[in-house]
Amino acid sequence: MPQDINETQPYPLRGRFRRYILPLLLLLLVVSVTLTLEGGRHLVESVYLQVAQLRAEAIARTSERLAPQAWQRLSTLSSAEGLPSAAELQTFQDAIANALSDTRLEKLKIYDKGGRLIFNTQGVGMGIIDRGPVVSRLLTKREAQIVHKETPDGGLYELYVWLPDEKGDIWLVFELYEPVDHLNALLWSHLAPQMILPVTLVLGLALVLWRMVERAQSDIDRRTQALAGVKDRLARLLSTQAVGAAQQASADGRFQSTVMDATLYYADIRDFTSFAEETPPQQVVAFLNRVLTIQVRLVREHGGDVDKMIGDALLAVFEGPDRAARAVSCAQAIQACLAKEVELPRGLGIGLHDGHVISGVIGPEERQDFTVIGDAVNVAARLCSLAATGEVLADTRTLARAGHPEGFATAEDVQVKGRAEPLRMRRWQIVQETTAPTPDSRVSC
Repeated sequence: MPQDINETQPYPLRGRFRRYILPLLLLLLVVSVTLTLEGGRHLVESVYLQVAQLRAEAIARTSERLAPQAWQRLSTLSSAEGLPSAAELQTFQDAIANALSDTRLEKLKIYDKGGRLIFNTQGVGMGIIDRGPVVSRLLTKREAQIVHKETPDGGLYELYVWLPDEKGDIWLVFELYEPVDHLNALLWSHLAPQMILPVTLVLGLALVLWRMVERAQSDIDRRTQALAGVKDRLARLLSTQAVGAAQQASADGRFQSTVMDATLYYADIRDFTSFAEETPPQQVVAFLNRVLTIQVRLVREHGGDVDKMIGDALLAVFEGPDRAARAVSCAQAIQACLAKEVELPRGLGIGLHDGHVISGVIGPEERQDFTVIGDAVNVAARLCSLAATGEVLADTRTLARAGHPEGFATAEDVQVKGRAEPLRMRRWQIVQETTAPTPDSRVSC
């Protein structure tokens, strides 16, 4: 599970969608539009260069028809020959002007196969060899070129195309000029319909996904709240250890049993059977709930975990280095609290014992229970059975671990069922006139 996801919180689908999916969709849209623009631009430029090629061929045919001598003179110049004079080129100039009259072109340049400028409608730069990258690339790669340039009169596209000779080699290079607005209008008229479809699809997909994510997030929130409610209700029915074990269970539902040191708290109500026989059920349940409520609250306040409630009995587990001291303090606080409630018809006996227990699942797969088992649990139960109303019984080893708390009577040996050797234990008895020990004075009943 990702570290930034809390298993107790609903999965942040909406936030993840905003953080990851929407940017990806936006990137997809930008890439789609960019690729469409780039592909369309290359397509339009390719078409326009082909049109420029046809125009150059048309200009060459018109010039040859209207000024055959001038065209022959100009188009067959060798690199060693000088250029014709302006007077000699006037006829050719008129033919070029006639050829350009039916186009949007206003300027024209013609280069020979060496890159020398042999004709310019503006009459400047004649005879200069163009060594720029555009003409050089065309002469070496034999690829038509298109270049955008800004001029005082506005943007222009320079279109470089070439005419082949009889052998298919470069004969003449034509440089044509086309206003930017014309080519841009053609570009956008071609690309706009192509961009509408991907933009609409991506935006539509984002909208559909957003609605699905919103509905899914609402459902996830509702289910998470329902599961949280179930978990809270189960937490009231199960021990904290059982809930933790369920959360840490393996994928196949197997629980891991552990051996641990713990102080066991075992308590039950004295003479509860006779009380239940003589008292209406409603009063029995109310009395039992009151006693158990006090115990559960104080066990939790002292850092213990209620393992189970069996009728009128309660088993709690205390863990940690100071577990015994907390268990003793808790037992004394419970007896002190019950002693203040004079209307309670029966009292409580409590047994404490520290030892090794196994924490794990018992029972068949169809019905299992998570609990602690071991000799320490049995000993705590036996001590509880020996305790009188208002008493806390603990073995001396447990009391030593608790730091030898005051108020316990002298040690006595008792024979505990299931053990060959007697168990040395001490009693603590609550007295109505006494106040609870210091740790318990902070606890209100």
